[in-house]
Amino acid sequence: MFLTLKEVMERYKASKSSVYRWADDPNDPFPQSGVVGGRCKRWLITDLEAYDQIVLARGMRSNSQPRRSRTAR
Repeated sequence: MFLTLKEVMERYKASKSSVYRWADDPNDPFPQSGVVGGRCKRWLITDLEAYDQIVLARGMRSNSQPRRSRTAR
């Protein structure tokens, strides 16, 4: 089963830019999206579930939510 960007955003209570930033961060195991027909990006639910397990095992975040990185202000 695949999830849309909107569904991933709802799952992790995150913005679109946060989801893409996590996916592009080489130090974060957040899964990359796959392209389904042309330009539609989707995430495999099994990849997200595996990510949640990694997060829980490492104790990286509470509630299996990706960390919100703080930028210098």
